[in-house]
Amino acid sequence: MEPAYSTHIREIPYEDCGMSAIRHRVAIAYATTSGSTRTIAEVIRDRLSGYDPSLANIAQGIGDEIFDADVLFLGTPTYGTGDCHYLWHENKLALAQIKPETTVAIFCLADARIHQNSFAGGLAVLRSMLPHHVTTLGSVPSEPYSYVFSPSENAGFFPGFVVEYRRNRQLAVKKAGDWAESVVFQSTILPESGSEAEPACTGG
Repeated sequence: MEPAYSTHIREIPYEDCGMSAIRHRVAIAYATTSGSTRTIAEVIRDRLSGYDPSLANIAQGIGDEIFDADVLFLGTPTYGTGDCHYLWHENKLALAQIKPETTVAIFCLADARIHQNSFAGGLAVLRSMLPHHVTTLGSVPSEPYSYVFSPSENAGFFPGFVVEYRRNRQLAVKKAGDWAESVVFQSTILPESGSEAEPACTGG
């Protein structure tokens, strides 16, 4: 089972742990520096087009449609020396509006050539900004990635999807789309609150 990355955020790993109501409202919010994070956000939007997802660059504000989503994707580059984008810091209070019934998945752009010692650091920083009641999906193994150190890695997993866009753009795009589809699928089979299956689906 994939590990928890925080004692106060319940993380659901990729496991089939019980049926619940199908969710249809999907939203994507991102911050970008060079435009690469926007590209991945658009890839996710296009792959999930059947859900008619909302897409928001937080530089232009965060609308109610983001907080009305059942599944919310948050995107950031790794910024500076292992931080998330500064706009997420400026909008930290807005993240408190995420509803308890919303599941969240984070994607983070990373480049080991630039951030060997802080690889994908923005992932953990953005995740730490989520309110205590949030359930997260989409953790991935760290083993396929090559880096010296990552503040986001915990026991062999990242708490979201790491996108090495500059290394292999075509592969990154495909993997991002596949990951997004798996997150939405997993959100439809979250254990119902109070069910016996729920402890087996949590991160710890």
